[in-house]
Amino acid sequence: MGIWILLMLIGVAGAVGGGINAFLSKNGVTLPYRVETDQGPVIQPGVVGNMVVGAVAAVVSWGLYGPLSSATISVHPGAASPEIGMSVSSLVGSILMGMGGARWLTQEAHMRLWKASTVKISEKVDPAVAQQMQKASPAKALNLVKSMESSSPR
Repeated sequence: MGIWILLMLIGVAGAVGGGINAFLSKNGVTLPYRVETDQGPVIQPGVVGNMVVGAVAAVVSWGLYGPLSSATISVHPGAASPEIGMSVSSLVGSILMGMGGARWLTQEAHMRLWKASTVKISEKVDPAVAQQMQKASPAKALNLVKSMESSSPR
């Protein structure tokens, strides 16, 4: 069986796992949908997103740690040695790096949304604290909220 067929089969198995994950989640099996917020739209992945991520994760895992991880899948034309090429682990490692980079970027966006949300809520309680929170680090923002909590009457 060719390496590309094996990668495809592993991907299908991972997609099934992603579908099961969506089924077991508290959101249930839904299609991807968009939620509008004050800061712009947020896409919820649904079962399709879970299946895509499951497929990619399975291929990456198998490619990095499976029995053919060091198999050469691309040889430079005209190369004197088959050692010049790309292994399965190099290919799927690149996918993993892409996923990690995208995850980092997504987390940065989420952090900004959370900060905007907390500032907006704080404006309703104490506008002066909300102004301070806009420029505060996360730890300082938490301390500001704690100070609001301790000074508010019960």
